[in-house]
Amino acid sequence: MSFSNLDLDPRIESLIYVNLELETPTPIQIRAIPRVIKGENIIGLAPTGSGKTFAYLFPIFNWALHAKIHHNDPSVLILVPTRELVKQLEDILSDTAKLIELYYVGIATGKNVNRMKRALKGMVDIVVATPGRLIVALEEGDINLDNISILVIDEIDRLLDMGFQGEIIQILEFLPNRNKYQTLMFGATLPRNVEQLAKTIQSDVKVVDVGRSVMPKGIFHEVYECDEGKKLNTLVKILKLPEIETVLIFTSSHNSARITSRNLESQGLELEEIHGGLTQRQRNIAIQNFKNGDVSVMVSTDLSSRGIDIDDISHIISFEVPREFDDYLHRAGRTARADKEGKSILLVAEKELNNLRGIEKRLGYTILRKQKFEPKAIKKPSKRYPKQTGKRTRSKRRTKERRR
Repeated sequence: MSFSNLDLDPRIESLIYVNLELETPTPIQIRAIPRVIKGENIIGLAPTGSGKTFAYLFPIFNWALHAKIHHNDPSVLILVPTRELVKQLEDILSDTAKLIELYYVGIATGKNVNRMKRALKGMVDIVVATPGRLIVALEEGDINLDNISILVIDEIDRLLDMGFQGEIIQILEFLPNRNKYQTLMFGATLPRNVEQLAKTIQSDVKVVDVGRSVMPKGIFHEVYECDEGKKLNTLVKILKLPEIETVLIFTSSHNSARITSRNLESQGLELEEIHGGLTQRQRNIAIQNFKNGDVSVMVSTDLSSRGIDIDDISHIISFEVPREFDDYLHRAGRTARADKEGKSILLVAEKELNNLRGIEKRLGYTILRKQKFEPKAIKKPSKRYPKQTGKRTRSKRRTKERRR
């Protein structure tokens, strides 16, 4: 199967093959794109990292080429859970939308308000927004949604988990009659509240399911059982193993992320961190440094990681075990992307054993326990993580400056 079989305009095919250098569509793209082109309202279900974004962007671009767009008010509204995802979509649109003369604006906290207001007064076709900040813009009269033709709710399961159902329903009141716009919802799971909301938005929504809440192939899982007080020591030893290349460490809160980051830095490890305690600019810099390979370690909360879309993360480490399987699915799904392999490691204290059992029940097997380290790996730390000296490295200085 190729993109040429998906009823896309030749100009979109050229964008895909030439500009994006993509070769074959993913399963969700194969199933969703033709149905979106036909004008169907859908819920697209697929695991993290399976190409859901382009499953709706390509047919939107295709629609835009043939629709009568005046560029004065937005025709497409895309709702996402976090400002990191707004930034991620802005990056994608900056490389694609301009090629077919589409104009976009991102709406999220942390963005320059005056600049955003000016952008909304200019030419705009696509608005990417978080629900809360969009409502502020609507109430202040900065944006008009009367001409919306396509509504996209991306990561709808996560949006509802975060308590945004009320905001989404409020936004619907600013949209035209539901028969005048197409609704596209995408997520990794289909809990009951998502189904109920979908029926509220549109009466004829069809489910396109290519695998919900399924752990991606190519991920190897390991458990290190350790006392709560020895977790940091265990984590440091793991990070110094030769097999570690690029690692994303998850904590349960931004306070825990901050403390874990300081403790790791005190051990001479260079890293970045991303959590709600940082400004948007600091978070953007951290993600960019991690993407560019300036550092190989990132400490993150579950919420903040939504904007991290990198194909080459070799290891995921859960410093604290999540309570819900879907949270673990999201964490582990940051590795083994684009048909690659990766490893997900859980550090489990006694009080977290019930959380671990719940994850294993959903996986359908007991995860391999590891309790010993290779002596050579402990004695010879990787060169990527130099021990602290009197002089601060360039990365250390940059991290210090960001916290001022």
